[in-house]
Amino acid sequence: MTDSSNSTGYLLQQVATALTRHSDQVLQDRLNISYSQLKIMLVLQESSGLRQKDIASSLGQTEASVSRQLKLMSDERLVKIALNSNNKREHIVVVTKKGDRLTSKAMIILNNYHLPMFRQLSQEQALSLQDSLKLMHEFLLNR
Repeated sequence: MTDSSNSTGYLLQQVATALTRHSDQVLQDRLNISYSQLKIMLVLQESSGLRQKDIASSLGQTEASVSRQLKLMSDERLVKIALNSNNKREHIVVVTKKGDRLTSKAMIILNNYHLPMFRQLSQEQALSLQDSLKLMHEFLLNR
């Protein structure tokens, strides 16, 4: 039997799952949005005017799940969804000013919420972790 607690991949997956769950709960409680919705708005802030398909691809989610979230977000006026003038079957999504403001608030809330965890690391450890995560993220993006 293998000891999964010593597996870096397993530990990363466990930390990612816990962070996602905690982040989702905090955002639901304080801003009435989900972590999934925040991730969509962050993608849209990086590249406004994306197709639903591009958002789904960027987040590694299905178009159906992104479409459901976008519908909820549109109802709350966090995003605006319009038909692509070049292809009437495609929807182009942009984040609204209200969505931008909510995204900023959400990031402040999450940063403050996670701060005690990151304070457990020295500055050197925090920088090393950040560098390592960036390398792993780039590796996974290029697979």
